[in-house]
Amino acid sequence: MMSIYTDKLLNSNLVGAKTIDELFKIEKEITQQKVLYLRQYPIKGNFDFQHLKDIHKFIFEDIYSTAGKDRAELGFKNISFGKNDGIFNKFVDELELNSATKKMFDDLKDKNFLKDLNFHDFNKQSAEFFIKLNELHPFLKGNGRTQRIFMRQLAKEASYDLNLSITKREDMINACSYAKHGNKTDLIVLFIKACKPIEQNSKIRVPIEKNIGKER
Repeated sequence: MMSIYTDKLLNSNLVGAKTIDELFKIEKEITQQKVLYLRQYPIKGNFDFQHLKDIHKFIFEDIYSTAGKDRAELGFKNISFGKNDGIFNKFVDELELNSATKKMFDDLKDKNFLKDLNFHDFNKQSAEFFIKLNELHPFLKGNGRTQRIFMRQLAKEASYDLNLSITKREDMINACSYAKHGNKTDLIVLFIKACKPIEQNSKIRVPIEKNIGKER
């Protein structure tokens, strides 16, 4: 992890952490509760970039002053990359975030937010959207958690329960790496394993007065 990245996180932390290990420990404790809350009371939105940012803000607003802000807003250049099995991963440049997000979320809207698709088509198209979402990597921290919450809420609106948290982190990282370079099979399989149809009569209606997205 590069020092400019850890310095940015430490300088923006709101919990008084002095080291990155201390910060991540506190972050984990707080965000676990936030994620559990969002499973019951999802943030309302239009399944666009602002919706994604609102989710990130709620999860991390007690930890980082940068919560809900993307790399372009923070002026943070895309200088950190990762390798998986020799495959080089590059995220969308911060200067291209606005155009990239507009294109992909407009496309999602044109596809009616993946509603009315059979099980196989839903998982195929949601995996393909997830690839693009993963390539954005818009936030300094917490991209994976934010993406999983967003995808689960998107799936629920399409009458599917998509629980990507049951997937091993290493399997997801590798599948995303291969998918980005043309081999989507592993990622689609992970989505199929993590997904199941929601029976219409088993849906739980969330009281609107308890929905944290009400005033957002």
